[in-house]
Amino acid sequence: MPLQWDEQYPLARCRVIRGRVAPGDDGFAFGLNEATGLVTEVRRQEEVAEMGKGDRVVTVDGTPLEESQLNEVEPESVVELGVWKK
Repeated sequence: MPLQWDEQYPLARCRVIRGRVAPGDDGFAFGLNEATGLVTEVRRQEEVAEMGKGDRVVTVDGTPLEESQLNEVEPESVVELGVWKK
């Protein structure tokens, strides 16, 4: 049985409060390549202090990223992200 990633790599757990700050803003404090989970930019570092560019998001509220629909998560919500540090 393969090890779970949590057992192989430490996860940083980020609590993120997301809100829209301008028309057209998607409400996320970070840019993410949803195909790979890689963080492409950090827009509001104070909201995701544990996250940096090149990290990989692996869970959203305890659900694997590939099973999550980030575009369906309501803005203004609080979300916990599991992040592998680069």
